[in-house]
Parts: sequence; structure tokens; C-alpha cells
Amino acid sequence: MQNANGSAIREDGHADGLAIFIPIACFIIAVAIIGWPVLKNNGFPLDDSWIHQVVGQHAAEFGIPGFIPGVASSGSSSAIWPWIISINYLVFPSLNHPLYLLILNSLFLALILVVLYWTARRDKLPTLECVALVSLPVLYGNFVWLIATGMEHLLLIACLFLAAHFLFSRSTFAGVPHTVMCGLCFAGAIATRPEAAALLPIFLVGGYLATRRWRPLVGIVVPCVVAIMFVMLDNYLTSHSFLPVTVSGRKWLYFRDTATLKPIIILHFIRSCLFQITGSFVNFEEGTLSNALRLGLSMVFALLTVFGIGRLLRVRAYHTLFLIVLAVAYLGVYFLLFPAIGTGMRYHAMVLLFVFPLMASGLLEIGRIISLRFKWSARWSRRYSFATILALFALASGTLFEWSAITDDGIQHVNDTHVRMGKWLAANVPNDQVVAAFDIGGIGFYSGRKVADLGGLVDPAFVPYLFAGRAADYLQKNGIQWVVLPMDAPESASDECRGFAQSLNLCDRSGLKKTEVKSFYSPYDVWKDGWAATGHALEGQVLYKISWQ
Repeated sequence: MQNANGSAIREDGHADGLAIFIPIACFIIAVAIIGWPVLKNNGFPLDDSWIHQVVGQHAAEFGIPGFIPGVASSGSSSAIWPWIISINYLVFPSLNHPLYLLILNSLFLALILVVLYWTARRDKLPTLECVALVSLPVLYGNFVWLIATGMEHLLLIACLFLAAHFLFSRSTFAGVPHTVMCGLCFAGAIATRPEAAALLPIFLVGGYLATRRWRPLVGIVVPCVVAIMFVMLDNYLTSHSFLPVTVSGRKWLYFRDTATLKPIIILHFIRSCLFQITGSFVNFEEGTLSNALRLGLSMVFALLTVFGIGRLLRVRAYHTLFLIVLAVAYLGVYFLLFPAIGTGMRYHAMVLLFVFPLMASGLLEIGRIISLRFKWSARWSRRYSFATILALFALASGTLFEWSAITDDGIQHVNDTHVRMGKWLAANVPNDQVVAAFDIGGIGFYSGRKVADLGGLVDPAFVPYLFAGRAADYLQKNGIQWVVLPMDAPESASDECRGFAQSLNLCDRSGLKKTEVKSFYSPYDVWKDGWAATGHALEGQVLYKISWQ
């Protein structure tokens, strides 16, 4: 009896060890593979990351987060992220900025995996499913790519997952009631991304179902209300409205004059989400064959997701399901208010997190059904389960290497265009001259010049001009002669009216003359894969000098 018990204990200990060791090994490998391009190129794969750097730098230097030095202007959709960046400038000035944020986001990713492990254990999932739930997300290249972006999305997920963990914890934490800890973590999520506030009803319903009491939930509501007031005040001081001015700029970029709830846009949003996920397995580039394969894979993924959810319901893995509900609800917020996936689907990172775990659960559930139907032996059932999870590990690992190459190309593209243009402006344009630009991140950070934003992300006064197609009037009114525009490669030497010159109504016409001064383009082979996967920026940045006639 003692030997049998001892053997059982050793088996359980071995299983627990695997459930911890495998995710740690996957985490280290994933961070190394995606982090290497950041270290090699010392940059970000998105120009938006450099916008955050400008705002964070000014927060550190002037005590005021804003894109314009010493002025409470917008430029960040997060109330707390610029202050986190400012720590780099104030406390770790010798640490280069991409590395600082790579370290931070890697820590947030590790925290997410820890909460996933706690959740799997709380749900008493078998070791194999626990390993799949915790390890597969960190092998999915699109999700791990977020550590390289220098953006706040992993912090958002970490805060929401920690809030969910404390919501279902029945004990105190350092003497603080678990509901208050939940509220504090949720408040952190709201300060990170304001749209997280839409998830508060889900937390309240989840808390009530877990305790059958409403009164303790006050500990969740109060910190969240404080966080919402903080975010609204921050937006009002920077944007003169309760919403960030970046919302207007992004709506113009994605929808222009089109209503966001038109059926065609909703359908395009759903298609974009599914094609972004399946693009990692086939090819991000558009094409008849590629689109057909991605459509087929989308249907397979949807089917496996249904079976995966069914399995989690059957085994009563309600805590894991709660996290999935948060991911789906967050997707629903964008579905209703802002149906665009953004660059690299970063707005919907929680959905990316569950892509492979749900595929694993779905395949395991299909195997269970087949096993019962054909009366497989326990040995064959185990072999099927291990083979299925092993195949998913191999498939996910392939996406990791693909996204490492995408990260590498993306950083090179931003460095070759936005960063080079910023450095050229610093060396060749007088200090007192204002430069207008649509992509303002790398140009603003490296030029050291006052940059007028043509993307509607910083200056609320420009937004009416943007939607009215009167950018030229804004430039003339403010005496701006230098303009940098994103451009695709020209088809002819005289093809100046294309890309954002056309979108912003800045083509040459009576009274307006643009003279090209300098341009920087990425090689097509460097640009195309990153563009297909993330939509980071057009092929080049072109500087014009404007004259009024």
C-alpha cells in the first residue's frame, strides 16, 4: 500500500513538473526567437511604438504626457503606458528603449502564462490539457510578436487575467480582500486601455455566480470607477473630450466617411480576423489559392472551436471559460464600435491567445467522441491525444519562426523609412521649421522638430480638417511648408498623386504645388511580408516642400 501510494505521488509530482517545465521552456524559446530581431535591429516593427516613445519621453522630461513638448496633447490611447515608458528615461536611461519594452512585455507575457497555469489547476484539467493551455499560446508567433511591438496590449491581458484570478479566489492577498484585489487589477486594465471598462458587467456577473452575494462586489466597482474617472480626466486634459483623439484618427484611417456598422464592414471585420489567424498557416498574401485555403482553414478552426468550447463545458472548466468569455466580449466591443483588427490584430490579442488551446481542446474532444464510437482502447486514446498535441506544438512552432522573420522585416522597414526620414530632417531642416507628417512616430522621435500630425492622433483641432478633406487649408493656415507622406512605390516618375497625397487631398492643383525633396523606400522584399501580416506602413516616406501660388 505504501509503495503504491508513493508511486502515485511520484507520478503526480512528475506530471506537475512537466506542466511547469514545458511552458517555461517554450517561453524561453519564444522570447529568444521573437526578441532577437529587436536586439539585432534596435527598433520596433510599428511606427505607433515610436509615438508612445515621444509621449513617454515628454512625460519624463516635462511631467506632462503629450506628443508636443510640454503640452498636454494626445498621442497615446493608454493613460498609463506613457508613464511606464517614462521610467526608462528617468530610472534606466542607459537601457535602449526597444530592449526596455521587450523586457517589460516579456514579463507581462510570463505573468499571463502563470495565471493560465493557475486557472488550469483550479479547473482540475488533466496534465496534457494543462500543458497545451499554457504552452501553445507562447508558441503562436502572432501572439508572441506583441512582445516586440513596444505596445501595451500584453499589460492589458495580464491585468484582466489577474483580475479574473482574484475574482474566483476565496482568500485574502496580504490582508486585502480578493474582490478588492480584483478591482485593483481591473482598474489597471482600464488605465491601460479604456475600452476594458466594457467588461465590468461580466466581472460582476461572474463574481455573483461564484459567491451568490452582491455586497462584496463593491470592492470591484469602486477601483474601476476611480480608474474610469482618471482616464476620462486624462483624455479631457489631452484631447478636450472624454475619448482619446486617436479614436477619430483611426476611424478616418479605416472607415473615412463610411458608417462603421454597415454590414459590409462587419463582414470584412469577421473575414479579416479569420484570415489573420489562418494566414499564419498558409500565406498572408492575397491570392485565389491562398484565400481558398484560408477560407477552408477558417471553417476548420471554427469547427474545432465549437468542439473545444463543448469540451470545456463538459468538464466544467468554468474558470478557463471565463477567460475565453473575456476574450470574446473584448472582440465584441470592437465588433460593435470599431470593427477593425488593427496592425497585426493587436487590438484582439486575447483572441489570438486562445487560438491553439481551443484547437487542442477541440481535437481532444473529437478524439473522445471517436473513441467512444469505435470503442478504442485506453492505450489508443492516449496515443491519439499525445499525437494531436504534438502536432499542434509543431504547427505553432512553425508560426513562431515565421513571425520572427516578419518582426525582423517590420523593424527594418520602419528603420529604413520613418527613422531615416527623422534623422534626415534633423540634419537638414532648420530647428524652427514645423514638419507635417501622417506617420509621426519615428519622424517625431528622431527629427527633434515640432511635428504637425496629419493622422488625427494628436491635435483635436485638425480632426475637422481631416474629415472634410481640407488638410491643405490647415497647412496654409499654420504656415507649414514641409510635409512627409506615406507612399507606395511610384509607377512613374511623375506619379505624385497617389497614396495619402490623394487621401488627404494634397495633390498638386491650382494654388498648391508640392516639390519632392527626399524619399526613403524599403526594398520590396523587406516590406511586403510585414505589410501582408501586420499592415504596418506603406512602402516609403516622401518629404515635400509646399509652395502656395
